[in-house]
Amino acid sequence: YKKLLKKNTDGLSEGGKLLFQAFIGLCRARQLKEDNAFIAQRIAELMDHPGLFAWYLFDEPDLSHQYVPPRVLRKSYGQIRGLDPYHPVILTCARDDAVPRYRGCSDVYWTQVYGDTAFVARRIPKNRADIAPETAHAAILHCYDRTQSSVYSGGATPDPAAFQPDAATMRANAFMAVVHGSSSLFWWWWGQGSSRFYTVSQVPEAWDALKAVVSDIRSLEPQLIADGRVQQWVQTPAEGKEIHILEKRIASGTLVIAANREKEPYDTIVSLRGLTGNHTGKALFPDRPAHVVNGRIKASFPPLGVHVYLFP
Repeated sequence: YKKLLKKNTDGLSEGGKLLFQAFIGLCRARQLKEDNAFIAQRIAELMDHPGLFAWYLFDEPDLSHQYVPPRVLRKSYGQIRGLDPYHPVILTCARDDAVPRYRGCSDVYWTQVYGDTAFVARRIPKNRADIAPETAHAAILHCYDRTQSSVYSGGATPDPAAFQPDAATMRANAFMAVVHGSSSLFWWWWGQGSSRFYTVSQVPEAWDALKAVVSDIRSLEPQLIADGRVQQWVQTPAEGKEIHILEKRIASGTLVIAANREKEPYDTIVSLRGLTGNHTGKALFPDRPAHVVNGRIKASFPPLGVHVYLFP
């Protein structure tokens, strides 16, 4: 692990800030044996390395072929936190019904949302209700083609023009996760130089789209991490159709994010809850004027469209 971290972090810094960090797992067999000495040794060897981002307690411990009882993971989690209080401990489960059983086993729970935007909107709130209030909640999104990966791994040539998730889906999924309170965002694919998955790394247009999403959300970091009053709700422009909205009031103004869950366009009125009266601000990505009239914004949403507004 030390050699891998050194190889992959040397030179990856900008203004003194490391640009590449890793989350490090533990040996599953040793965890099952409750080998406390091994866990202590692993923590001691790596906890001071600048490339360490977080400890990955376990990947999908609820699956039958790699099952670990919650009792064992709670014990491991407590030991890690006692030895290293400075790096978060992460856990994810495969099934929703397992989430409450592993409550209290991590500092950050990862919700896997590999699917369409409606799935993101549905699963994140479901998992949030089942984890401890003090546990941070992050989304793992997908950026590999779940249909064409089988074609690619079989040796055939996939079609980059048909790559899914496309730009609109990747953008909508990421912003939908933010609307539902995701504390951070991760994108998953199987790397290691493998041809098992067909990913954004092999499709330049998709890669550029993902970079744009990351850049846009990073630009909102001051508003997203600031203290403030957050309200989240769903508006229905038509029966069975949903626009998911986040409104955050902070000292410098109000951030509004509205995400169209649907794969069809909608013209609608976004009715705000905390920002009443008339206000002039801007819509972002790209920047353009935006107006609140009597607490309402006229909005035209493309399929899976996202609108972001800032009002001073």
